[in-house]
Amino acid sequence: MKTRIDTSKEYGLVLEGGGAKGAFQIGAWKALVKAGVRIRGIAGTSVGGLNGALIAAGEVSEAETLWENMTYSQVMDVNDEDADAFLNGRMSLRERLDTVREIIRNRGLDAGPLKELIAKRVKCEKIRAFPGTLSVVSFNVGKGEEAIDLRTCTNEEIRDYLLATAYLPLFRLEKTREQFMIDGGVTDNIPVDVLLKKGYKDIIVIRLHGIGVIKPVRIPKDVNMIMISPDEDLGGILDFTKESAHRNMAIGYCTAMRVLYGLPGKTYYLLDSEESERDCLERLLELEKCVDPDSQKGLIDLIRKRDSRYRTWLEQTLPGYARELSVGADWTYRELWTAMLEEAAKCTGVERFEVYPEKTLADRIAEQEIPKDAPECVKILMRWLHKTKGVTQDGKV
Repeated sequence: MKTRIDTSKEYGLVLEGGGAKGAFQIGAWKALVKAGVRIRGIAGTSVGGLNGALIAAGEVSEAETLWENMTYSQVMDVNDEDADAFLNGRMSLRERLDTVREIIRNRGLDAGPLKELIAKRVKCEKIRAFPGTLSVVSFNVGKGEEAIDLRTCTNEEIRDYLLATAYLPLFRLEKTREQFMIDGGVTDNIPVDVLLKKGYKDIIVIRLHGIGVIKPVRIPKDVNMIMISPDEDLGGILDFTKESAHRNMAIGYCTAMRVLYGLPGKTYYLLDSEESERDCLERLLELEKCVDPDSQKGLIDLIRKRDSRYRTWLEQTLPGYARELSVGADWTYRELWTAMLEEAAKCTGVERFEVYPEKTLADRIAEQEIPKDAPECVKILMRWLHKTKGVTQDGKV
């Protein structure tokens, strides 16, 4: 499968801040690695800076393991159950007010666990060995925005600057290297300009749609920008749970694969099929044999009266399905077939965040019972799938 971007080039990578949403970036990075995309320079803010350090170290499995086991208490000094109850509305109003008062009384949350996590997980030697630049953005209360290239730093400085870039405003304000430094999202949450100033012409930006300032930047005409941006809601910036991390990594991987390979489909992620328009047309014509005579008597009668058995099917029924599924005015048989598969997968609850060969998705759909409330086009498609795969309409062999 051929990528849509030039993998012979080296790219700059910009990582937006967004707290717990950052798992999306690790999933996207996994797709970049799979596609053979070479990263030469990295600029990140907040969690983007932390992920940038993991990416520079080059250990995909290590980064996945970290995020898959993420908890609230690994980032801030809190009880996991209490934090989850507070953020997800399972506390009474009185309990929530008491919690807020306690945080204010303590002048913010303790960021000690995040500091320990950085010290344990960040491989400083590998960061200094990274062949390009690795810049993290923070806000120095006395000096303003700072972008630090970690490759020029000592081990202690690397850890301190990574803590500074991710030092959320809700943390208790403490000095970092004798200065007050906080989350870079308050000044530049998507640090594209950091790489532009270093002369990068091919830049990949992995968005999170986090909370922070987006600095206006003029993109020169000779700069090629590739955006990997989630269409899905990634949850809250403080949703540090294993479930959220696992889901967001899967979304990141699928989204990046769609960008890198131009995967067809709107709601599912399908590997591009080599089948021609004629192949798809023949399959769509096959579906006519699975029309339920009881629900489509008028259509069957029309077909029998025509010179061509499939004329009404082609000129009225299939265009009707295309309109129903919002395929578009200039739809192709390939697009209609894909849309019908996606609708069937949606109706039967097939997992969305996975990259599927078309046959695999069809097999997953065929394993399911035909939903009684599904659109007629889905019922016809599933009857055909059950018939071709030798299963009954309840999905049993």
